[in-house]
Amino acid sequence: MFGYVIADLARLDTAQQMRYKSFYCGLCRALYRGYGPVPALALTYDMAFLTLFLSALYEPDECSGAARCLRHPVQAQSWTQTEFTGYAAAMNCLLAYENRRDDWHDDRKLSAAAGAGLLSPGAKRAAAQFPEKAAAIRASLQTITQAEEDRAVYSETPANAFGALMAELFTVKEDRWTPVLRQFGRSLGKLIYFMDAACDLDEDQKKNQYNPLALLDMQSGADFRPQLMLLAGDAAEAFERLPIVQDAALLQNILYSGVWTRFDAAFRTKQEEPT
Repeated sequence: MFGYVIADLARLDTAQQMRYKSFYCGLCRALYRGYGPVPALALTYDMAFLTLFLSALYEPDECSGAARCLRHPVQAQSWTQTEFTGYAAAMNCLLAYENRRDDWHDDRKLSAAAGAGLLSPGAKRAAAQFPEKAAAIRASLQTITQAEEDRAVYSETPANAFGALMAELFTVKEDRWTPVLRQFGRSLGKLIYFMDAACDLDEDQKKNQYNPLALLDMQSGADFRPQLMLLAGDAAEAFERLPIVQDAALLQNILYSGVWTRFDAAFRTKQEEPT
């Protein structure tokens, strides 16, 4: 369910693209230094968004530089980090580990089991640093797993649980913005959950796997777009209540356009297939 909160690069100018990439590289650097090369390979743009978002809201000091890495051994890449980069790196590590565990539970793929094993040491380190977040993530994912075992009746319990998970990720401190951040996280989480379900509907039906849209007798995930737009609107409403000025245009690009890129690509491809 990750990989949806990304930028629409075609709608960003050069400076915005460089800024976006520098936060991604800063997160990769933090993952590599804090948890090792394997967790760094599991880096997602979703957590780069988390870093960018929290940094834009709280405007902490930034540090930046340029360095070569395993992915870019020849040309140095610019990176940017803030106090939230390490937090996002830990969350990325925890989520990557849990995602592989979930893949093993669903498909029994040996690659997923192997990936979980390789990510386990870093996930344990991250859980020791943020035990409350780790417990909340595990509890939400267990709720999703248990709810998805019932394939007879439609329920929003899994989507609400993923919303709770995302709400937890976006609240790093208790302050005046906590209620809005929780609302934003819940709305964004439900959007991602149902968007993923829409994109996976055909494949899940072929594999006889759980999908909430199948229980609604949806013939195509594309038909769920109106409901997704309402969920996106809920997330946008919460976002606009926050006093974000720094990188506002970049964040708006991600929330209002970027989150739709995988969905649109999935169904554009299917529509273009010969009949």
